[in-house]
This record gives sequence, C-alpha cells and structure tokens, in this order.
Amino acid sequence: MITVGYWDQTYAEQRLIVNEENRTRVTYAPIIRERDDPTCRLLSGQSANKQIWLSDRRKYFYHPLLKPKCSVIHDFNGVCKTSLPWFASYETMLPRILNMNLNRIDGKYWLRQNARLMAKENCKGLFPISKSAYEIEKAYIKHNAAEYYEAILKKTQVIHPPQKELVSEEDVMLKNRKIQDEIQFVFVGTGFFFKGGKEMVEALAKLRKEQNIHLTIVSNFLEVPQQEPQYTKEDYRQCRRLIHENRDWITVYNKLTNRQVLRICRQCHVGLLPSYGDTYGYVCLEFQACGMPVVTSDIRAFPEINNDDCGYMFHIDGHMSGKEKQENNRNELTKLFENILEHPFEIERKGINSLERIRKYHSPKAYGEFMYQQYKKALE
Repeated sequence: MITVGYWDQTYAEQRLIVNEENRTRVTYAPIIRERDDPTCRLLSGQSANKQIWLSDRRKYFYHPLLKPKCSVIHDFNGVCKTSLPWFASYETMLPRILNMNLNRIDGKYWLRQNARLMAKENCKGLFPISKSAYEIEKAYIKHNAAEYYEAILKKTQVIHPPQKELVSEEDVMLKNRKIQDEIQFVFVGTGFFFKGGKEMVEALAKLRKEQNIHLTIVSNFLEVPQQEPQYTKEDYRQCRRLIHENRDWITVYNKLTNRQVLRICRQCHVGLLPSYGDTYGYVCLEFQACGMPVVTSDIRAFPEINNDDCGYMFHIDGHMSGKEKQENNRNELTKLFENILEHPFEIERKGINSLERIRKYHSPKAYGEFMYQQYKKALE
C-alpha cells in the first residue's frame, strides 16, 4: 500500500490528489504543516521585512522538521524541501510566489532556490492542470530560472482534473423534454463580479421580457473584493437591486453544500461562467457532468474544456480596460443568450456532447491509474 501525504483539505486537493478509484491501493494521509512552522520562522527570521517570506512559505513551501509518515508527497501549488519523492499539481505556475518582489535580490534568490528543488531528482512529477498553465510555467521558468528550465520541463506534464459523470444521456433528454416552456440557467461562484455575474444578469434581464427563463445564482457576494477594482460599491448596489426587482424569475442562494449545488445543476439546462480570469473553472466540468452546455469566455483554460460543439464561448480582448471588458461581455452575452433562446433544442445536443467529453477527457479511473503508476514508479 502506497501512502500519499498531502497538505490541506482544500477543494482542489480533494479533486486532484485524493482519488476514490485508488482507495484499495493508496492511503491518503493529511500532513499537519503547522507543526513545521518553527522551521519556517527559523529560516525566514522574524523581522518585519521577512514576514512576506513567511507568508509565502506557509502557503506554498514545505520543509518538515521530521520526515512525515508517508511514502510520497503530492501537493497542490507548492514546492517541497524533503528527502521523500514528491509531486506537485498546480493551476498557474510553480514556484507560486505571490507576495514577493521578484525584482529584488532576495525575491529572485528565493524563486531560484524553489526552482532548484523542482529540478532535483526526488521531485518526480509536475502536473499543470491545463495547457494554459503549462505555457505560463515555461515562460516563467525560462525568464526567472533558466538554468533549471530543461530539468523542470522534462518532468512536467499537463493532466486535466478528473470529473465523474453525474447524469446519464437519458437524464439529459428527460430534463430537456419541456425546455420550450422555460429554460433554466444556473451560475455558481464566489467571485460574482469577477466571474461576469453583473453583466450576465443585465443581459438576461433584457431578454426576460420576451422569453420565459429562470436563473439560479449560488454566490456569496456581500461586497466587491479587491481583485475586482473595475466595479464600485454603486455597481454592487445596482446589481443587487436588479436581482431583487426580478426575484420572480431569479433565485439566489448565498451558500450551499457541493451536494446541494449539484442537485440543482442536474435539473438546469445551461450553466453560466462568463468569467474574466478563472485559473481553470472546476464548476465548468461539474456543469458538463450534469449534461449542461456552459457559457464561458475564452480566457485561460476555457478553450481547452469548452467549445461550440458542447457549449457556448465568447471572446474577451485582454487589451481592453475594465469598463470596456464589461461592455463587451454584456454585448457578447446578449448575443449568446438570444441564440440560445432562438434555438432551445440545441441545448440537449450540446448537453449530451458535454457529458461525452467529460467521459472521454476527465475519467476518474484513468486519472487514478495514471497517478498510481507515477507513485509506484517513484518508489522503485
């Protein structure tokens, strides 16, 4: 039995590391990293200018005082300094250093030290979860730690997340049987504004006067976060007011369990994720696994997991300002929604195609077998 140590209990780690298909041959052991905080403090110091280092070390770096009780380590978004074989899956780049100034000597030194650990023999595999992340990683390492570029790229392989099917083709056909009566849209996401929620509601509100539609929103959008500077508090108030005024066809849930969300998704027809900057879009896979075509932008990994055969996509120009992106997003969404409402019977075909692509490209069994063989090879 192989014991795989992993850092946290986050949604991403439960998806990418803890694989139910491998339960008979792999034991997954959570690593309590708080025990190793003294090491981080010792290495980083306690002066004010070192607190940023400590913050990034705690999140994305693991240097244990004592060897953890596992055969291999598999982490998400992190680098390990250990004698054990280790693997890392990541969504954007490694080393993931968000709070350090890479123009400073200490920042560059810390990045290269992480890259050196990634290039070492006991780092057995690096798995970006999309081709988008892989391309970002290549440019990142080549620019900041070119001496380790070849060694890191040799062990880097794109592995998309697993996703089990949640409905059958018969279920898809059954829920689309009376789609001409009302089309059910669903949006799920914590970053409501960052994921295009405001423009989505505005576009649907215009069309609601002529079409019978329903929108379910699952989002805890109590305020406009810092990562959404293009929106003001007034934008937030106007959007909440618009949702409230249309509560006869918009249902809002601030917080639901994943099981409750999936129960709703199984009954809906079209998933919505018109995001400005998702690193991946796990919910897109869940929508597709529920037999739903998904409306997405074309940023980051979306073109890898969505297309016009199984969903709906629109273009976002990265050179636009925040306000220009909003207007573009609103106009593109309006066109897409008009097309969906004019051709409702296309939803079933795209929904079945969505289910087929999940089966073909995101098989939990195939993913589990790949990871098991990687762990096994690392221990030979």
